[in-house]
Amino acid sequence: MLDGRAQIIGVAKVAVWLGGSRYIRYGRAARPCQTFVVAASPYLICTVQRTGSWLLCHALQDTGVLGVPAEYFHRGDEQFWRGRWGATTEEEFLQALRERPVTANGVWGSKMMWNYFGDALARLRAWPHLGLPSDAPDPDVLAAAFPGVRYVWLRRDDKLRQAISHWRAAATGQYALTDGQQPAPPPPFDQDAIDRLVQWHEECEAGWRRWFAAHSIAPLEIVYEDMTRRLTTVVRDIAAFLGVALPPGLGPVHPRMRRQADHHTERLVERFRGSSS
Repeated sequence: MLDGRAQIIGVAKVAVWLGGSRYIRYGRAARPCQTFVVAASPYLICTVQRTGSWLLCHALQDTGVLGVPAEYFHRGDEQFWRGRWGATTEEEFLQALRERPVTANGVWGSKMMWNYFGDALARLRAWPHLGLPSDAPDPDVLAAAFPGVRYVWLRRDDKLRQAISHWRAAATGQYALTDGQQPAPPPPFDQDAIDRLVQWHEECEAGWRRWFAAHSIAPLEIVYEDMTRRLTTVVRDIAAFLGVALPPGLGPVHPRMRRQADHHTERLVERFRGSSS
């Protein structure tokens, strides 16, 4: 049974994987693809929770040519993917992870959260299929698993609103809103919990910043506040960054989910700032 967050994203997953056949989405339609495609253009969306990562992943997937990015390395979602792919062993799972979510033009993508990035690296480093030494540098591990991998860094400037979003989602189990669904009321105000999440998000973002600097990696940087205003442009920027041609006549990209921030968000922001002054 998937948790509340995964139940929302499961709608997209089922649309892509059905009856043992791989479905590649073009807009809102899907077509079966029985053969596996070698990933020639892999990328990671390096991010932290509540940065609009599902907004971005759905937008990229809906082009039909920018992979099927999801949280493949998230342990909480692993049983879902193992069941879809028929992968019972670690070897089968990692092999399927590399081969299955690839669009017909060879693009593979995945989300990577900072809090499980270390676990993902450890699993790949220990994978006998890659033949890596135990002290292989992080970028070498990722390049061995996903040759030519590129990095998209998605972050959020407003850490307070990010923390409030995370706090509400964790407390209510409501990680996204579908059409017609109403937001759950927030739990009783908890300044300490929100403050801890502000610090946690700051630390996670700093972790990515340090990692990129340590390995001289220049990712394509996307800021949530900008992305929500110009989603179609951001999708086109990522396609250009990856060197992928978008389908001719591709129109504006529309979010699948409703925006969750509401009047409660603004009230909580003001209350937190008032309590902190």
